Amino acid sequence: MHGKKLVIIVLVLVVVLASGCMQIAQEVRVNRDGTGMMVETLKMSPMVVELMEGFAQEMSESGGTKQGGVSRESLFPEEQFREKAEEMGEGVEFLSREVKEFEGGMVGYEATYRIADIDKFTLNPRTDNAMMEKPSTDTPLTFRLSRGASSSTLTIKQHFPAGEESTVEEADEAPPVQRELSEADTEQVAQFAEMMKGMRIQIIIECGEEIESTNAEWWSRNRIVLMDFDAEELFSHPEKIQMLSQMQGPQSKENFENLLQGIEGIRFDTSEEIEVTFR
Repeated sequence: MHGKKLVIIVLVLVVVLASGCMQIAQEVRVNRDGTGMMVETLKMSPMVVELMEGFAQEMSESGGTKQGGVSRESLFPEEQFREKAEEMGEGVEFLSREVKEFEGGMVGYEATYRIADIDKFTLNPRTDNAMMEKPSTDTPLTFRLSRGASSSTLTIKQHFPAGEESTVEEADEAPPVQRELSEADTEQVAQFAEMMKGMRIQIIIECGEEIESTNAEWWSRNRIVLMDFDAEELFSHPEKIQMLSQMQGPQSKENFENLLQGIEGIRFDTSEEIEVTFR
C-alpha cells in the first residue's frame, strides 16, 4: 500500500522547514459542476518574518539597490503565485494575494485561485524546487469528478512517492525494544517542542453543500480532512517521540495508527483514493 511513509516524510519536512512557528493551510472547494477555488493561507512568527526581511535587505544592498526598508509585500511577490497557478494545471487562475497580520502577531498571506475544471487541477504538483515552494507536503493530489443530476462523485487520488510497496515487507521485522526516555532525551524533546510551538499543517477538501457518503477517515458536513498536523500535540507526548525515533524505513499503516493513537491534534488519511458523493 502506498503512503506508508507519509507521516515520516511530513515530519521530516516539518523539522527542516520549521525555523520557528509556521502554519500553512490549503483548502480546496469543489462545486458540483466541477469548478472550484483553492485558498492557501501561510502564517509565520514575527521572528521568521524578521529573518526574511533581513535576508531580503542584505540581498538588495549586495545587488547595489538603494538602501531602504523591505516591504512585507515584496517577501511574497505576486509573480510566484501566478507561476504556481500555471503549475497547478490548465484553467487555474490566480485571483489575489493578501499579505496580512493574523492573530498572535503572526504575519503571512492568503492566496486565492479559481479552478475552471477540477479534473485538470493538481494540488502540490511536483517540481524541481518543490521543497522550497511547498512547505506543506510533497504528495500531489489529483481529482476526478463524475457529475450527476442531483449529486456528484469526486475521486481524490493521493500520489505518494513510488517504490514504497516493494520495501514494506522488508520493514516488517521485530518491533524495536522499548526503553525509558533518558534525561538527555527528555531535554531534547522539550527543546524541539519549544521550537515547534504553534506549527501546524492542514489540507482540507470542501465538497458542495453536503456530503452524502464517503470513505474518508475524517469528515464533517461538507469538509474532508486529509491532513491536520499539529506539532505541539506530537511533542506533548514524549513516548510518541521515542516510538518515532525507533522507526526504521517504511512502516505499516498499523504502526502509524499505534503511533498516532491518543494524539487528537494529528490526522493523516493514508488512503490512496478517497471517494465522496456530495450535493
